[in-house]
Amino acid sequence: MKTKLQDPKKKKTKINLDSLALIEPNAAGIDIAHREHWCAVPSDRCQKPVRPFGTFTEDLEKMADWFQECGIKTVAMESTGVYWIPAFQVLERRGFEVRLVNARHVKNVSGRKSDVLDCQWIQRLHSYGLLNASFRPADQMCVLRSYLRYRDELVCARSVQCQHQQKALQQMNVLCDEQIIGQLAQLPSRVDLKDKPVPPSKPGRSRLMDMVAGTDLREELYRCVGVDLTAIEGVGVLTAQVVISEIGLDMSRWRSEKHFASWLGLSPDNRISGGKVLTSHTRHVLSPVADALRIAVTSLQNSKTALGAFYRRMRAKLGAISAVTATAHKLARIIYRLLKHGELYVRQGMEDYERKYRERLLHNLKKTAATFGFDLTQKQQLPQSVS
Repeated sequence: MKTKLQDPKKKKTKINLDSLALIEPNAAGIDIAHREHWCAVPSDRCQKPVRPFGTFTEDLEKMADWFQECGIKTVAMESTGVYWIPAFQVLERRGFEVRLVNARHVKNVSGRKSDVLDCQWIQRLHSYGLLNASFRPADQMCVLRSYLRYRDELVCARSVQCQHQQKALQQMNVLCDEQIIGQLAQLPSRVDLKDKPVPPSKPGRSRLMDMVAGTDLREELYRCVGVDLTAIEGVGVLTAQVVISEIGLDMSRWRSEKHFASWLGLSPDNRISGGKVLTSHTRHVLSPVADALRIAVTSLQNSKTALGAFYRRMRAKLGAISAVTATAHKLARIIYRLLKHGELYVRQGMEDYERKYRERLLHNLKKTAATFGFDLTQKQQLPQSVS
């Protein structure tokens, strides 16, 4: 009879949460649902530390009052559908620190699943500082983002709606543009247009292409952003609107441009096991910013610029799909530097890019030859003989 030996590497180590130190002693957890929200507070705050509340505004205000009576300072909740939005806004308006947690990062307790156990588990993990908040831009950017997303939905449904009421759809779109312009006008100015006017447009692009409802959107974006994002090759007014509405203007949320590109899902996600890279594909991230940058890259196919030359070189080396992601990664890093440091974007010509690329290749060849003990010298062209 063969006995099956157990691999010691496969032993699962159990973590005792009771041995951990409390990071957030005034923490609460909410299990979000469409009919009622189950809330949990520390057991020493009241006789009934777990209570359900409805989803209407009056019920959410009572939930906030109960949290204040229990001395709660921070609240964690799952991002379930769209049902978390009213609770998030009410609690944030009442002065609580609200953390929106990805549902995949919250492991349910073993055994029978219930709303009571879920909210208690969220509260327990949050009190030990084991939950990270998902990114959410400022309120003004959320309003602008909602209008832009709604306009994208209208554009996507245009082929169907045009069969029924094409004229009405066009009128709805112009109403939507006016709301976007009005929301942009409410954003504070980061640059004085009189002292520092908007830079000239990209070659081949007229000012009329950026005019919507009598307003120069490029100039309006430059006023509230402080830099001209449309100066980047492939980035237009619509792409710049999507970028600032989704990520805002505070780039301190990301420690570096590498973290920003990774958050967008545009950088390789290396999976290493035993010192060997198993896969380096990018993570699948639902990001309107990443989608907008990928669409912007497609306009660089015939561009006589450095970005266009980079895209064509990556396409010949990696293929079309990977080249789009690689170039979108480069655009994301440029946008991060412009918004983070307020730098002026300087266009690089294709000839300059090709020259620097050849210099890098020559440097790498000399370095490789030196490792084998060879000296690489450039061959001089002999003068042509006169016949």
